Amino acid sequence: MNLITVFQRFPDQEACIEHLEAIRFGDEPFCLLCGSRHVARKADGDRIGRGNCHACKRSFNVLSGTIFQKTRIPLKSGSWASA
Repeated sequence: MNLITVFQRFPDQEACIEHLEAIRFGDEPFCLLCGSRHVARKADGDRIGRGNCHACKRSFNVLSGTIFQKTRIPLKSGSWASA
């Protein structure tokens, strides 16, 4: 897949997050911190893809536990690839 195809397939941050969620969670999301399946999507304004765990009472997103955790760089920017 070349860079043009990537930018067409993932036009914005939300599309990137949706793709990562499909890969990481499949059809059944779970807490990345404790493994519980008792989770719900968090309504948090512009913060796309946040989840709340009803078991451990913490929030997480699809990037939790990855090298992109807590990054402020948009996934689509590609600036991480040049580092």
